[in-house]
Amino acid sequence: VRIIAMTLYVIVVLMSVGFMIWTKKHQKSRVVLASQPFFLYLICIGVIILSTSIIPLTIDDNVAFYDSCTLACNLVTWLVSLGFSITIGALFTKTHRINM
Repeated sequence: VRIIAMTLYVIVVLMSVGFMIWTKKHQKSRVVLASQPFFLYLICIGVIILSTSIIPLTIDDNVAFYDSCTLACNLVTWLVSLGFSITIGALFTKTHRINM
């Protein structure tokens, strides 16, 4: 299970970085300008932070001590909250700017 989780984490991070590179490369096109590149970057960063919560989820009593497991459990909450807030905040702000 740990190998599958890490594989999915790597895929998500590589895709997010790839989308950031694609956005930078096509920054002058009308479609990307209309999509507001700053918010596209924020969405990618939020997804990377959100997917980073997979790493502490793979830590259990067989891998680390009890204190490390407690820290990993707390870290999951922070990473999920921060990543979700950045991603949804960027989407909401982008939608709000379009409807103004």
